[in-house]
Amino acid sequence: MKSVVRGGRVLVGDPGEGRFERVDVVIEDGLVAGLEQGPAVGDARVVDAQGALVLPGFVDTHRHTWQTAMRGICADWTLLDYFRGIRLQISTAFGAEDVYAGNFVGALEALDAGVTTLLDFSHCLNSPDHADEAVRGLREAGVRGIWAYGMFPVPLEQPAFTGPEDRLADARRVRERHFSGPGGLLDMGIALTELGLVPFDVTRAEVGLARELDVMVTAHIGSVTSERRPPEVELLHAAGLLDHRQVHVHCNACSNRELDLLADAGASVSLTPETELQMGMGFPIFARALERGLVPSLGCDIVSNNRGDLFAQMRLGLQAER
Repeated sequence: MKSVVRGGRVLVGDPGEGRFERVDVVIEDGLVAGLEQGPAVGDARVVDAQGALVLPGFVDTHRHTWQTAMRGICADWTLLDYFRGIRLQISTAFGAEDVYAGNFVGALEALDAGVTTLLDFSHCLNSPDHADEAVRGLREAGVRGIWAYGMFPVPLEQPAFTGPEDRLADARRVRERHFSGPGGLLDMGIALTELGLVPFDVTRAEVGLARELDVMVTAHIGSVTSERRPPEVELLHAAGLLDHRQVHVHCNACSNRELDLLADAGASVSLTPETELQMGMGFPIFARALERGLVPSLGCDIVSNNRGDLFAQMRLGLQAER
């Protein structure tokens, strides 16, 4: 199938030069085939881009999409408020249908904002049905991305998972049921429980599961600045649990040595300026990451607080650095 995005302004050449040209973008079989001036249309589908910039879709590398339905509830919360309110209370009342609704509407919001790929940190998986409905929500919305199975044990009175092994087993079930075939817009990942909330042997098992299933890992790291904060990255490194298929989120409290270890392992970092600044995590680590060859990416994070477009995160990140 051939499409032509006609009449828009396109950034060409070295992005650092900021050179825009009014050209048509030719797309064949889902891939950009070329830039042309007034190409023959034939039976191609034409998208009118007059007066618009033509951009690739954005990649959001850290979003809790299930929280979309609670927009604004965290508007003046600190990190401790958030952990108490969302992670320990509201998430216990979320049904599988609520997770589906949040993921479906949240993925549509992302697409509307030009975010075509998500790394969805899905940590309200209170039962196998929650996991199935989370995947269904993203799939039906048509977004591309990685759905990361959240290992966090939501504190339920009558938990469906009685221990870490039950949750690991359910992740294996999800892999087999929803992600065993090739291709498709969605792939699977593993979202670790925060280090220190569970015994380190559980963390080791969570990373081991990701390696067993051949999927990537994402984790909240260095979110709290405290003298009692464990050196999370150093602990992972010492245990041989760091590698290049990982996205470490926030990292505000990480030491320079920890960032060096991430860089040496080939890991990635995702920064979320709005929540990091609002919730007292510390300044985003753009400069420190770049100094070490880490290329920081951006996430909208908790859409129970933030809007779902990345332009806001770009602006806040730039302002924080200035």
